[in-house]
Amino acid sequence: MRTLISLLLLLTISVNAFSDDIIRTVYINDNTSEEWVGHHYAMYFEDSTSNMSLEEVVSKGIFRKDENHDPLNYNTKSAYWMRFLMIDKRKNELPLRLEFFDFNTDEITFYYLDKNQQFIGRKAGFNVAFNSREVNHKNVSFRVYPVYKDSSYCYVRFKSSRHNVLKPVIRSYDKVLNYGLNEYILLGVFLGLLVLMIFHNLLYYVLLRKNNYLYYVLYAFTVFLYLMSENGLGFQYLWPNHSEWNSSIDITMLFLSTLMMLLFTNSFLELQSKRKELYKWLKGAFVLRIVIFAFELFITSDLWVIVDVVFVQIMLTIGLITLQKGFKSSRWFVLAFACLDIAFLISFFEHVGVVGSNVFTVYSLYLGIIFQFIFLSISIAESVKEAYKERNEVQGQLILELEKNEQLSEKVNRELETKVAERTKALNEKRLIIEEKNNQIISSVRYAERIQTSTLPDDKLMNRVVPKHFVYYKPRDIVSGDFYWIHEWSDQRYIIAAIDCTGHGIPGAFMSMIGINLLDRIVSEGIIEPAEMLEELHVNIQNVLKQRETNNSDGMDMSVCLVDREEKRITYAGARNPLIYVQNGEVKRIKGTRKSIGGASEQDKLGFEQHRVSFKDAPITYYMLSDGYVDQFGGEKNEKFRMQNFLAFIDEHKELNHSGQKEALSKKMRDWISQVENNFQIDDILVIGVTEE
Repeated sequence: MRTLISLLLLLTISVNAFSDDIIRTVYINDNTSEEWVGHHYAMYFEDSTSNMSLEEVVSKGIFRKDENHDPLNYNTKSAYWMRFLMIDKRKNELPLRLEFFDFNTDEITFYYLDKNQQFIGRKAGFNVAFNSREVNHKNVSFRVYPVYKDSSYCYVRFKSSRHNVLKPVIRSYDKVLNYGLNEYILLGVFLGLLVLMIFHNLLYYVLLRKNNYLYYVLYAFTVFLYLMSENGLGFQYLWPNHSEWNSSIDITMLFLSTLMMLLFTNSFLELQSKRKELYKWLKGAFVLRIVIFAFELFITSDLWVIVDVVFVQIMLTIGLITLQKGFKSSRWFVLAFACLDIAFLISFFEHVGVVGSNVFTVYSLYLGIIFQFIFLSISIAESVKEAYKERNEVQGQLILELEKNEQLSEKVNRELETKVAERTKALNEKRLIIEEKNNQIISSVRYAERIQTSTLPDDKLMNRVVPKHFVYYKPRDIVSGDFYWIHEWSDQRYIIAAIDCTGHGIPGAFMSMIGINLLDRIVSEGIIEPAEMLEELHVNIQNVLKQRETNNSDGMDMSVCLVDREEKRITYAGARNPLIYVQNGEVKRIKGTRKSIGGASEQDKLGFEQHRVSFKDAPITYYMLSDGYVDQFGGEKNEKFRMQNFLAFIDEHKELNHSGQKEALSKKMRDWISQVENNFQIDDILVIGVTEE
């Protein structure tokens, strides 16, 4: 049968030898570097059955010539055949390469005559495993060996569910090497920059736990996979043995990237919390994109990409609205999506031939995406900077208010002493002045209380990180020197601390603000081991208060726990304050190191001891407290409550739930104080209880 086909071809070539005006010949010699095999050389045939063999096409196929256009498979259910005549005058034996630029064509089969004058067919394409290709390149390519006759017909069959142009090019080995190397280097630079930005922002997410960074990383990652699927590198390097993925991975990644883009926009522009109307738009767009994706899975069309261009316009519009309303960081957001818009426009003009094809126009979409993610990174960084600036302003305002209150209090006391000594007649008048000033002080301290409360972990954070807990927090005055602090390091690890600062009231509040600020800074530097945190905090307190120069001895006692739910382990270190825990029905206490945080003394040489408690085999409830509860005077003998009584109290009430334990602690303290006439709370009180299973 193959011999018959060869004879038919010889006859066809002989007839057409007298019709050079009808068929042009692809002429190849040793100097050939590149030859495009387009409509000038080739003839085409549409097989509407999509089942014809080469023998049937050679004998029955009616090939036609199109002088103006390279063929496009308008009917995706048909198979298309291409035939061109090639004269090979090469003397060397090195194969050339026949390359097709629409890398996502489902199936391409190249037929040529071998040295035995028999047709050999080789198949490649998007629906064929990549490892079966004879040329390891993202574009479908075939080796073209020397033809062992003066001239020979070559046949190409292609079929695709997408609309693809059939315009191959024949290239020499040197040309292929030079062109391919430049192309892969350029794509590697673009994709490498994108990967660097992904890892850069992923690191920021791990350190800061800002959702903006998480959605940015997910958006960039899905865009990266989309680009890999669109340029053929994904099929070559990531899923070469899964050609069936090629039919849906591009639309899936484009769908997911659009969803991540919407989530990032909501988080970054704070639409849900501050801009309700825009949030409704965004939520509607989110639902609409999901519905459209459902249609994409069943209806194949090249026009679906327009949908995502429309969504980019939505993001750009929302960004412009928020910028107009005064959100400064939106300017980088708007610039990012404007770059993507311009890239879409240039890429479209290049595709339809309005502008010429060069490195800039061909890779304009890659450039637009890179600049988009650069500007989005800048926008996130600017928003984080503004947030920290606002927080520092609040802390500074609190400190100024506390200083003013202290100065005002001293001034009032001095004025009162002078006036009482000099003029007893003006007592009533001065009493009114005192009341007015005291009201001002109390009002200012109440304001300071609200600010201090805002710096403590709120109920939402506590309930998310430690669902089973209670906090019994009772300042002696309006503001407190006791405070608690928590930091969620990861999904499975958190750090929690109970701190008792020197003094109470305004001085204690000063120390608490310093402590909160230093703890945040220490953890941001990656220090999470409790003993290391205590030592670092000790040194920082000495430096902030200049204790070695002034002999200032203010500081704090505290206990710190690092809880690892994955390892089922609590790591504890304490500066004088203990850790108490209940496990298997038994109450145990681990004493803290006999060293306070801050102050310059011989204790500086003493390191903080670290202890570990496992809860792999049994649940655990642990308690952290300041000395306010156990040092409170009361009872029948007006004595301290003491640690032994506290341990006994915990043992007696260990079966209660957290709210029950908190209420029992509160009632016990009220009863203890009330047993002594005119008794009062002498210090701030803080008790924290947490259960881990």
